[in-house]
Amino acid sequence: MGRSGRPEDRLQRGPGVVIREYRTDIGPADYVLFVDRKPIGVVEAKLEDWGHRITTVESQSARYATAELRWVNNDEPLPFVYESTSVLTRFTDMRDPKPRSREVFDYRTNIHHTLKKPMRFEDLADFVRCYNPLNRHQRHATWHQHDAPEGRWRSYSYEELTAREKTSLDVFWLKDKSLTNLDNLPDPDDLCRRNHREPRSRARQLPPSAGPSQASG
Repeated sequence: MGRSGRPEDRLQRGPGVVIREYRTDIGPADYVLFVDRKPIGVVEAKLEDWGHRITTVESQSARYATAELRWVNNDEPLPFVYESTSVLTRFTDMRDPKPRSREVFDYRTNIHHTLKKPMRFEDLADFVRCYNPLNRHQRHATWHQHDAPEGRWRSYSYEELTAREKTSLDVFWLKDKSLTNLDNLPDPDDLCRRNHREPRSRARQLPPSAGPSQASG
């Protein structure tokens, strides 16, 4: 949500609200997150080329999480702290005994969770198995170029990432099934001829006109 309207009014617009450049006693926070009109977290936003050094602003976002917010009473630090570029997001739960940031992985392509279809543990079971937190040296991706091209979890080497332009982490390999396959579109001339023929074809399917009415006299 943008900055239009008074903050007090914007908090009434739904159970989950995001307000940009929210005023605090140490300056405006990039984004403050609200649930049921209660502040729960902050987001420190950076440009994409900050991806390789996004952790350097964790102290900045933590200061906003402990700042005094305008228009609401926040007696305790906000628990959820994010640092994000357009392609990379890190998250810290300040309620942890030893808080530390973790990368939020992309879980969007061909995934559609709703209130009626919420995310469940089973949805991330494959990731837990391949991530193998108990032994990071025995991790196995579910993606393979030939054997499993639809695998959701893929690993990249350091060399592969640093070889990308500006070390961009905007990487994807799954085809979005909601998008049109642009490789299979008809030739533009064929589309023009088809659009020219369709009105005539539909006109022939219309019932014959009764003709002009004649006035009785």
